[in-house]
Amino acid sequence: VKEQAPDLLREFLSRPKWQPELIVMSGVTDCAFRTTVLEAAGRDSVGLLVSEFVAAEGLSRDNAKTMAMLRFKEVERPFSIQIFGADVDRMVRAAQMVEECGADIVDINCGCPAPKVVRRGGGAQLMRTPEVLRDIVRAVRASVGIPVTVKIRAGWDDASRNAIDVARMVEDEGASMLAVHGRTRLQLYSGESDWDLIGEVASRLSIPDRCPRTAQAASERGSTGRCARSGDRRTKRQAQSALPREEPPDHGSAPSR
Repeated sequence: VKEQAPDLLREFLSRPKWQPELIVMSGVTDCAFRTTVLEAAGRDSVGLLVSEFVAAEGLSRDNAKTMAMLRFKEVERPFSIQIFGADVDRMVRAAQMVEECGADIVDINCGCPAPKVVRRGGGAQLMRTPEVLRDIVRAVRASVGIPVTVKIRAGWDDASRNAIDVARMVEDEGASMLAVHGRTRLQLYSGESDWDLIGEVASRLSIPDRCPRTAQAASERGSTGRCARSGDRRTKRQAQSALPREEPPDHGSAPSR
């Protein structure tokens, strides 16, 4: 099963029609929101759907509110659940619960910059403790039969842009796909993503990689969505060219007053 599981990702990434990904938004992308998006846009208009930001600590303690975040509907497949934490045993148990609930993919977050997350060793803090991340990915990969994917940042700060080393380590430990946020933790969500770094990461990996679009790039094209697939677009310009450009609806001439 473990050898066959990545086929789902390969099938998804090889679809002839480019599809945006509905990525994690904490407190937003619950089942009701995701299904509303599908109803409005149509299932063929959206590729991979991802859950809210789910705490491994809460899952491993059977917290009812956290457990409710695992709910999804069949129409949402392929469906990924993103978990975060820094304790290996709790991350393993959380990943097993993700698999038990029927999700197609378990995603490990190493990119969240929120102080309440990094203070406990999770999210972007794992970019500073790659040995902990290595142990988590290795243990999770060995404990589940669904694909394991990972989300990382460029690094902690400008002095420690270690995304390339972390990405290679994650691949070596058996991850099936990687997401790269081209900012450091100290940048939070400001400034430009490091597109050269994203391209360098893509060129060093054999597993698929993807990268969230920057707000500035979205505003320049007037659209939103995933920027790259399988490393086939490694620059900002290439990413923008992959996005569908929608023409504004023609409502006819405005009535004269």
